[in-house]
Amino acid sequence: MARPLRIEFAGALYHVTARGNAREDIYRDDANRQQFLMLLQNTVNRYDWYCHAYCLMNNHYHLLIETNTPTLSKGMKFFSGTYTQYFNRQHQRVGHVFQSHTGTERFPLAGIGALHCFESGACLYGA
Repeated sequence: MARPLRIEFAGALYHVTARGNAREDIYRDDANRQQFLMLLQNTVNRYDWYCHAYCLMNNHYHLLIETNTPTLSKGMKFFSGTYTQYFNRQHQRVGHVFQSHTGTERFPLAGIGALHCFESGACLYGA
């Protein structure tokens, strides 16, 4: 059964998550984290987004993204693919870095709060 289509529209606010394939780490060092953030900034600029918050955990990440144009799917495909190519090249490996597709949860724009993430991996969204 196919997963439901992601609803996209200008001004939408999304909690985006992705986890490492087989729950493996998606960063091996600070250089990987810096490249990840540089690629995130590039993607935000390229697809006209606003990143309200991010949280990098060892084997997954959380983003709070507002889209000014309905481009979340295209942008996440670009971002995930570009980071995967970088990571695989850096560590002489092949294959997936991220498990499955990117998870998203849409929030109402009113009452933007904060995305709080903890070392345990738990994340809370609160106004």
